[in-house]
Amino acid sequence: MIRALLRSGAQRCLHAKRKEDTMTLRVPRAEIPIQLRESMVEQFGAVAEPVEVTWHNPSVAQAALQFGAQVSAWDAADASLKTFAHMAVAAQVGCSWCLDINYFAAQSQNLDLAKTSQVPRWRESDVFTPLERDVLEYAAGRVSQVANAPAREPQPTRITCLHPARAVAHCQR
Repeated sequence: MIRALLRSGAQRCLHAKRKEDTMTLRVPRAEIPIQLRESMVEQFGAVAEPVEVTWHNPSVAQAALQFGAQVSAWDAADASLKTFAHMAVAAQVGCSWCLDINYFAAQSQNLDLAKTSQVPRWRESDVFTPLERDVLEYAAGRVSQVANAPAREPQPTRITCLHPARAVAHCQR
């Protein structure tokens, strides 16, 4: 699927070779309706494999898509902050598919792709603002805690709310 997109001129974000290229899905993909396939390719640059696998039960797949759409519509956090947090978690757990889908989402939302491509290397990169670094640190810290790994403790007092106006105001105190 991704190889076909690459041949068609679509851009990949961060990976020269994907783990998924050599892995076999435990549950085979189901054929999804062409309209949904086209919509996903337009929106994300690819069809999400979890949707293809879940489509064996269309009601479950549609409920998951609807829930995902409702969650993504929440506007308590700036779109770039949400995307950066998702990508930081994906990079930390090694989910190249998650990195790719968030990169395509960033592309469709007209976010800064140069900055987006630096998320897996955010600690070494100098392109992020202090607020963006706090969000990335917070996301990485939560993953570390869940995985029972040594946590890089974020500054929870600096990120009390991810609403841009409140977070910026709080960070300026």
